Amino acid sequence: ACTTVMRGCLLHKSNVDMEWEEPENDDSTLHQLGFVDGHLLLILPRPGSSSPKHDRSTQSTGHLPVVGLQNLGNTCYMNSALQCLLHTPLLPTYFEKDYLLDLNMAGTWGSGGKLAVAFSELARDIGIARERGSSIVAPRAFLWTFTDLMRDFAGWAQQDAQEFLSVFLSGLSDDVNRVKEKPYVELQDSENRPDTEVATA
Repeated sequence: ACTTVMRGCLLHKSNVDMEWEEPENDDSTLHQLGFVDGHLLLILPRPGSSSPKHDRSTQSTGHLPVVGLQNLGNTCYMNSALQCLLHTPLLPTYFEKDYLLDLNMAGTWGSGGKLAVAFSELARDIGIARERGSSIVAPRAFLWTFTDLMRDFAGWAQQDAQEFLSVFLSGLSDDVNRVKEKPYVELQDSENRPDTEVATA
């Protein structure tokens, strides 16, 4: 059961280190949940209350209408990689809302969830464009967020699609990783030999 708020499902937790809690019934108020300043709320859309679903029946091919990404000055490397991800089974569905349950805003690494949210919003914008019959989306907000976090990709120079994909997926993984602190584990590849001996080997 989830508390109904604005046709959504309300989850609650008192701090970032706890798991999201569902209320015992749909009629719980914020007071009954024990909500105070500093607590966190998460509203998930209920089935039928989120963005309109795509109508496949209108397409003679049985596929969703194609929506392209506008080139914002040598961003074709980014657009091509994003299109591959956006057409990967299950990934866009996960980033509709489920990713919010895993979003890591308190980790000691990553972007604090900014990259995951930017990707989710881009997928949402493409869905809206598809519903409206538009054939193109300008991924400006995503580009600004990504290049602000990954300064090597700032500017208008051409970049490598594989390198972008590697960096982006690494950041995306960090943003939905529930682990708050990664322990340091030293690899035992030197077999306790002195550093000078290992360096010259």
